[in-house]
Amino acid sequence: MTRYQRQQGHAAILFALMIPLLFGVFILGTDGARALQDKARLEEASEVAALAIAGQSGGSEQARNKLATDYIQYYFPNAKVDGLKTAVIACENNSSCKQGGSASERFFEYQVAAHIQEPNWFSKASIETSFGDNLNVGGYSSARKYQSKTVDVVLVADFSSSMENSTGDSNNPKYVDLKNVIGGVSDILSEYNEKLTDKSTQSKIAFVGFNRFVPDDAEVSNGNYYADQYTYMFCSGKARYKHTNNDGWCFNDAQRIDYDKTINNIFYPEKFSPVYAHKKVTFYPVNLTSDFKKFKNTIKNFTPEGTTAFYGGLIKGAQIAHQGKNSRRLIIILSDGMNSNKEVTQRMISHGLCNTITQKLNNDVTPSNEAITSRLFAIGVGYRLVNKYPEMSQCVGKNNVYDADDTQEIKNKILELIAEEMGRLSPSNEQ
Repeated sequence: MTRYQRQQGHAAILFALMIPLLFGVFILGTDGARALQDKARLEEASEVAALAIAGQSGGSEQARNKLATDYIQYYFPNAKVDGLKTAVIACENNSSCKQGGSASERFFEYQVAAHIQEPNWFSKASIETSFGDNLNVGGYSSARKYQSKTVDVVLVADFSSSMENSTGDSNNPKYVDLKNVIGGVSDILSEYNEKLTDKSTQSKIAFVGFNRFVPDDAEVSNGNYYADQYTYMFCSGKARYKHTNNDGWCFNDAQRIDYDKTINNIFYPEKFSPVYAHKKVTFYPVNLTSDFKKFKNTIKNFTPEGTTAFYGGLIKGAQIAHQGKNSRRLIIILSDGMNSNKEVTQRMISHGLCNTITQKLNNDVTPSNEAITSRLFAIGVGYRLVNKYPEMSQCVGKNNVYDADDTQEIKNKILELIAEEMGRLSPSNEQ
């Protein structure tokens, strides 16, 4: 037998011995490449989710998580999304944010971290040398939201007697903490205006307090406030109370309110009559202003009284917003949610109170012919608006209602809503 004949079959044996290794290389190449691809796609899905959350101003943790899950599931329809975390980081809690810089440099950061589990192409049951039954991939991204445009902010604040209670995390009454929050927001807007190169337009702030009534046309005499009091509604039929013929006196009788007439005249304040004329009050509206120091000094002595009806405050807030000059207009309702007449509230909303306001504002233009973008929001002041006060969600939209447990959270949420520019992903070296 020749030497060549003695070596016959060795190649076949070597090839047979190398088959497992070749399969391993093949599996490494396919599943490994897939893992890298899924990692990149998950990062992309996280980026899109972070931008979407920023576009909706964060929302509740539940709403953020659902939105992020929906985006990631779209990218990975067969994967199981687990370990998902979303967060909204205010400037004060972010070492990357220039807290000492100008207001325009401040930002809110929206973070999305996710982990997915997806079936491998080669399972352990089919091939012993596979990487297992599932592919596990993690991804993270964040987006930032800055304020880049001037804005008119109308704060419609609950100043009923329930605001004299504390929230539980503070020894102060809720209205005291709320005034501190409004003062802090004013300071940030003032900083922003100081850094503007074009002073022709500036951010402005307004205040509308409400209980069952909305005081208006106020004057100060010997340290006391006197104002006409409105409910901003019309009655149907003849007034039943002999001591008044005013249109708004039916405010507590859901059957006697002319809802359509009320809604149709929201932006015609001269058509409404006061329920009480020139009555002593403890607060009153402050029109849009960029004199933030005077604004803070004006509201610092306001105190609450009476019961609650937010729709009157919202109508007055819409009238003030309509007089604004900026293209961005926000009406933010701040309330502990304890409304006095649920049926009237529901009927006002169902007859188009909130939709009429946003449609009218958004169909207008500024004096410089710029399109207007307006939005309604509601923030619970030590109260679960989302769960316990569904009327507020029906008015402003469930994604525009936020619960806040402390003053810093309320302030951060207002500043987050004021922040407008979004779409900037965080620099990669900071992630």
